[in-house]
Amino acid sequence: NPHVVSAKKVQQTELREKKLMGLLWPQVNKQHRIERWRAHSTVRGTFRIALTAGDGARHHRNCRDFLSARHVLLVNQAITLVFAVVLSVLSLFISIQLHREDVVKSKNEDESTLGIEFAAMAALACFIALSMALGIAATANLHLGHLGVFLWLILTIIPAIILFALVLTDLSFEVFRTYIEHHWRSKALNLLRRQACLKSWRRRCRAPIRAPEGFDSINAWCMAKFNGKSDCESLRRNGIKEAWDLVRWTSSLTAAVAWTEAAMLVWSVRLVVIILTPAVVFDAAMRFYIYVLLPLALAAFIIGFDLRTHPATKIENIVQTIGNLFVSVSIIMIVAVILGRAAAVARSVKAILGFIILIITILILCVLIASFALTAFVTLANKVQDRFDREDLDKLACDIGLTGCSGCDLRPPQCREWRISEIVKYAEAYLKFGGFLAIVSAPPWIVALYVGIHLHGVYRDYQSAYV
Repeated sequence: NPHVVSAKKVQQTELREKKLMGLLWPQVNKQHRIERWRAHSTVRGTFRIALTAGDGARHHRNCRDFLSARHVLLVNQAITLVFAVVLSVLSLFISIQLHREDVVKSKNEDESTLGIEFAAMAALACFIALSMALGIAATANLHLGHLGVFLWLILTIIPAIILFALVLTDLSFEVFRTYIEHHWRSKALNLLRRQACLKSWRRRCRAPIRAPEGFDSINAWCMAKFNGKSDCESLRRNGIKEAWDLVRWTSSLTAAVAWTEAAMLVWSVRLVVIILTPAVVFDAAMRFYIYVLLPLALAAFIIGFDLRTHPATKIENIVQTIGNLFVSVSIIMIVAVILGRAAAVARSVKAILGFIILIITILILCVLIASFALTAFVTLANKVQDRFDREDLDKLACDIGLTGCSGCDLRPPQCREWRISEIVKYAEAYLKFGGFLAIVSAPPWIVALYVGIHLHGVYRDYQSAYV
């Protein structure tokens, strides 16, 4: 019987295990590590099977792969931790600059939300750093339970960091330039102005966009305020250009760090699966992975509710349609999470089949939302001059609460401080963010679909309470 192992074979196996322990952890008490190793029956069983089968070459290859994956994972986690710290410092610094007193007290949407978004990015980076610290400790001690928790944490983080990277790569270059131009005199940009404008002409560089009350032009204001000098407007334009170049460089650096962080997190998933083995991951997937999907459901609900009531619906009805679809898909996501958890506990074939059908519905809706968002974005970007008049866009600017609109109390409202293209950029930003969220939400649900199909086949083919 090949499954009966002689006493001599058992002794040889234990001796090889002890030698293996010496290779893995030579700096720690061997007996303690051997006992911990034997406590993890799944991993120990994998090596025992290889040893008792008598296939020495395969045994050494498995050990080498295992050691390599573990050491590479440690290096990966350390580098990711460094990148997370850099990302949190950059985001926190920008958030602090944007949370100056005049910005915090402002009722304008473009002022109040941008600092909050960077604060959220800094919080996400700190969460990544803490997760990496847990992962390093779990990998160094080979604590399988903590490695499992680390796996679910990084699977939760990956969609958020990819969404963050997409926003920095695309939206920031459009929105930040408009933000800088219309907040040039704000306290939030004091540090940026000091970098962009020389000290000798810094006050003239801070000239307003429109002539203050009582002056016909910026030149007249400049000559009256600075002893006949009339270069305020040109200095302001040069200062804004220098500031924009600095912000673009900083945004590009932050985006590069975010993309690198996302790539290393994906690589970490692969390495953790190698260490835990796919069987262990699949066994815990339906019990834990569904909690990874909850943040996506909550984000979809918040974005959908915001889009349903956004002022942009007054000039483009499809924006409200996208909001309704987001609310619908978020409700289906929450139902799928509940059903998936129930199916994992009950090991029910019918419940998992319902879970699979809900996921397919979610993926179809995500594609539909992304298509609608792209359609609305193209409409706003290419046909805004033909379809919308200035009065509608002025009303939109006042409803959004853009900074510097001086005619919002008039009837009809007016916001001549903002150009048509600048107003449209803020409406486009909402549509792009919604489309990005729909695209980023799809891969985690594709993974959930794969897990559901796999377990559905297992439960269907095995007529046993224990699989």
